[in-house]
Amino acid sequence: MKHLCSVHRACFSIGLAAFVLAGCNSSTGGSIKTGTGGQATSTGGTVSTGGSVGSGGALAGGGGIGSGGAVSSGGTVGSGGVGTGGAGTGGPGPGAGGTLVGGSTGSGTGGSGTGGRGTGGTPTGGTGGRPSGTGGSATGGTGGPGGIGGTTSTAPSADPIPSSGCSATPTTTSACPGTASSPCTIEVSGTSRTYYLNLPSSYDGKKPVPVVWEYHPLGGNAKQGITMYQLNNKLTNVIFVSPDGLSSGGNQGFPNTGGEDEAMTRAVNAEIEAKYCIDKARYFATGFSYGGSMSYTAACNMSDVFRAIGAMSGAPISGATCTSKKPARPVAVWATHGDADTALPITMAQPIIDALVKYNGCSTTTQSVDPSPCVAYQGCLDGYPVVWCVRPGDPHAIPSFAAAAITKFFQQF
Repeated sequence: MKHLCSVHRACFSIGLAAFVLAGCNSSTGGSIKTGTGGQATSTGGTVSTGGSVGSGGALAGGGGIGSGGAVSSGGTVGSGGVGTGGAGTGGPGPGAGGTLVGGSTGSGTGGSGTGGRGTGGTPTGGTGGRPSGTGGSATGGTGGPGGIGGTTSTAPSADPIPSSGCSATPTTTSACPGTASSPCTIEVSGTSRTYYLNLPSSYDGKKPVPVVWEYHPLGGNAKQGITMYQLNNKLTNVIFVSPDGLSSGGNQGFPNTGGEDEAMTRAVNAEIEAKYCIDKARYFATGFSYGGSMSYTAACNMSDVFRAIGAMSGAPISGATCTSKKPARPVAVWATHGDADTALPITMAQPIIDALVKYNGCSTTTQSVDPSPCVAYQGCLDGYPVVWCVRPGDPHAIPSFAAAAITKFFQQF
């Protein structure tokens, strides 16, 4: 950490690029359709055809179709077939279709199949009913419904989600301290935390506004963070929040010990949502070094809040859990790292990127995008791209292209 501190101090001499962010959309889960098997009846001892194949629920993320009940013969016992479930996002797995048994001579009504419920993307087909025939006639059972696929997301809606502050009376139209020299304060689990908040000049307290979190690097502070990424002159309709980190090796940073920085982020969000008119569907996070690390934590640990991130030279030093735990929902990702970084080597960041690529449903195939040397992973869930900019020979630094690139990335949401 001592080594990291020295590198961070050096980083302040580097010209900082401007990042701009725009609104994002909320995500919705994939829908499931349930199919039912058909039925047929034979009369007078003739052979009847059992339930026709029912289609299982369509699985988000590319699942297959499960088969329903099989054929039964009137008066004699027929053997049912076994359907095959599809693979859902979160792990492939076969589902067993319903087995239908024909009834012997006598009276009775065929039973309905009971569908299974897939867990984590592993669907289970239903078990067919056991019918008996009347006077040689048999009624086929109803095929079971398809299983439920894993967690996926369709393209998010473009509609904002207004916070309670949008209907507050009276409407607040000034930042909490009202001056650039006085930060806002909040008590979180007995610890006083400070942050700066800047409102856009056009803010009227009635229209929901996106929020951009700017986490400073090690050795920085909230006041520097509100302007150091130079987003203010590019984004004219967002609320900026820049928090002070806690002491880490003698400097302020975001080690997120015991989740304290996550708790602070959530507490500030709750406070500003009640006070200001916030678009809750459009929280963004950006930062460099410790700030980039907190941006990864926003995507991994607070995906229920954040729509997209712009992470620079980050690592799992702020407790990002993507490599061991799937986020609650996808988050759009733009990230950059120099492959000659010795403060936080790129090998610390690559596993996080690989995990986010997987969770966002992307393939490992990439395509070059502007600016060079960035690449975009292909086949990602609609609305949740992953862009990875590895800079050959670059050290622990903010690249000159970052501001424009992150601006363009965020503005698509």
